[in-house]
Amino acid sequence: QPPDAETVRLLTAISSGASVQKPPDLDSAEHYARRAVDMAEVLGTPVEICYALHALTNVLGARGYFRERIQIQQRRLTLSLDPHFGDKHERANILMEAAMALINVGEYAQALQHLLEAERLAAQVQDLDQQCTILTYLSRCHIQLDQWEQVIKIEEKWRALAKRFPKLFKLVSAHCMQLGVNASV
Repeated sequence: QPPDAETVRLLTAISSGASVQKPPDLDSAEHYARRAVDMAEVLGTPVEICYALHALTNVLGARGYFRERIQIQQRRLTLSLDPHFGDKHERANILMEAAMALINVGEYAQALQHLLEAERLAAQVQDLDQQCTILTYLSRCHIQLDQWEQVIKIEEKWRALAKRFPKLFKLVSAHCMQLGVNASV
C-alpha cells in the first residue's frame, strides 16, 4: 500500500503502545518506529517525519541511547524550521523535547537555548501548561549551572502567571517543584 500520513500515525501509536506496556517490548517499539520513519520519509512531509522520529527518540531514550536521541532531536528541530511545518505549538514541543534530551546528558547551557525559544513560542500560542513545564526545566538548568539570579527571575515569571491565572496554580503540580526550588534559593 502507498505511504500515507494516517499509517505513519498508526505505526507511531503502535510503537508507543509497545514501549509503555508492562513489560515494555522495545524491540517491537523500535521496529514500528523505524517503519513509521521510513514511510514518513517517503511521504516527505516534515510534520509526519517529526512525528515518526518522536516515537524513535522515545525508544532510544528507554534503551539508554541518549546521545543518539540528541541527534534525532536535532533532526526534528531542523525539520521544524521548514516553511511548510507551520505548527508553532509542535515546534515548541520539539524544542522542549530537544532540551530534555540535552538535560539527560548534562548539557544544560545548550538546553537553555532551546527552552528559551520554546518558552517564547508557548507564550505565543498561549499554552499555559507548556509554559509551566518549560519554566520548571529552565529552573533545573539554571540550578545545575549555579545561576541563582536566573532562578529568581523564573520565580518572578511564575508569580506573574499566578497573578494572571490564580485558579490554575491550585491545579498545577509542577508548581510544587518550583516552590521547593524557590525555597532553596
